[in-house]
Amino acid sequence: MTIKTEGLLQTIEKFSEARILVIGDVMLDKFIWGEVTRISPEAPVPIVHVTNETFAPGGAANAAMNVASLGAKCYLAGLVGEDSAKDVLITLLNAKNINTEGLFMHQKPTIQKIRVIGNNHQLVRFDYEEKNINEKEKEIIDYAKNIVDSVDVILVSDYAKGTITETIMSELKKLGKKIIVDPKSDRFNFYKEVYAIKPNEKEASEITNIKDSCEESINEMGKQMLGKSGANILLSRGKDGMSLFELEGDISHLPAKTKEAFDVTGAGDTVVATLAVASAIGANLKEAAMLSNYAAGIKVSKIGTVPVRKTELNNSLNENSTKVKTKEELFSLVNGLKQKNKKIVFTNGCFDILHIGHTRLLREAKALGDTLILALDSDESVRQIKGEGRPVIPQQQRAEILSALETIDYITFFEHEEIKQLLSEIKPDFLVKGEEHTQEEKDVVESFGGKAVIIQSLNGLSSTTIIDKLKESQ
Repeated sequence: MTIKTEGLLQTIEKFSEARILVIGDVMLDKFIWGEVTRISPEAPVPIVHVTNETFAPGGAANAAMNVASLGAKCYLAGLVGEDSAKDVLITLLNAKNINTEGLFMHQKPTIQKIRVIGNNHQLVRFDYEEKNINEKEKEIIDYAKNIVDSVDVILVSDYAKGTITETIMSELKKLGKKIIVDPKSDRFNFYKEVYAIKPNEKEASEITNIKDSCEESINEMGKQMLGKSGANILLSRGKDGMSLFELEGDISHLPAKTKEAFDVTGAGDTVVATLAVASAIGANLKEAAMLSNYAAGIKVSKIGTVPVRKTELNNSLNENSTKVKTKEELFSLVNGLKQKNKKIVFTNGCFDILHIGHTRLLREAKALGDTLILALDSDESVRQIKGEGRPVIPQQQRAEILSALETIDYITFFEHEEIKQLLSEIKPDFLVKGEEHTQEEKDVVESFGGKAVIIQSLNGLSSTTIIDKLKESQ
């Protein structure tokens, strides 16, 4: 598949023009976070000392969150109960400017999935749900008809909880819009002749009764699903990436775009949302599938039901910025790394003019663990430390130069006064510093069991001495 990155980046820039109706099974995800240090004396189960609780839209609502996070206009239709879960859910959706006028209250409770996370491992999940007959079928159909002129693509997120019915699918097809479906295997006949369907490999196996996953079998799965549905098929295959089967006969296999996979929760919602948004602004299926593949790689590097943002997708296509992360992105990555028992090494500094002292420090730091994080002083932070006229090299350029070093895994920008908070959030196993370290930083790291490692500088070599020599030579 020969599609240039420049074209994909231009497509992302147009995402704000897209208008999507998401319709399906709406849910609320709750995460109970805690620490496990002992086993209960009452039963052989861990005791979780709860430290935090968070909520996130799930199911079709997570697909809607991904649409909005990619910069598109989103309308959401589905069913909720008359309960507090509905109130939390609508508050979260409205905060992302998602239109919730299509959410209709019925007699059943709002679907909730509650996950307990202890020491960054999911220990148990509780599902609050009652499969239902959709008593609001007519209201949902009327809503879709009323707003059809305001949307480009309809995204059907079917978790087989009762919202999507054969009648709803039939009526949606009459509206003349592209329809993209995240399906359930036992309802495949509902989706005939839509624009595209995105099954995962398990669902594809159930639909076709093909159990093997070699390339020949994958191709046969795709061909059978094309024949059964009369729709284009984007098959998500986990660590093996994706396969696109087009009605015109083209088959494209896309390798996975991720270094570390931590949590697949909500990945399907991310894929189908990206496919819908890209299709809405005129991207062809190959382009939309490629962008969905990149988005999936970003999502599985995060823990929990977390949408992918437009800036993250843009960065993932830009090779020079893939290592540069916002603090939010970094915290999510660190949680995933710790879940896999990876050793985290942290260092920070200005790195205004890269020299051999820097590269040796970074090499020795990387040797201490699995992942090296560099916190890079922002331009304003460098000015506060070094004075006017510094930095010589702006922060984005410094980050791009440092990204080329294999020793560094991730880079984030920070203000100098944030260092203690940043260390407390990341909780690295090792803090690596030159001789300019402070006792406060050392104390913070040691407070949660980390270790501070001091690397001796090379005969006073620094960016400042290099700059001063250059000034003297002028």
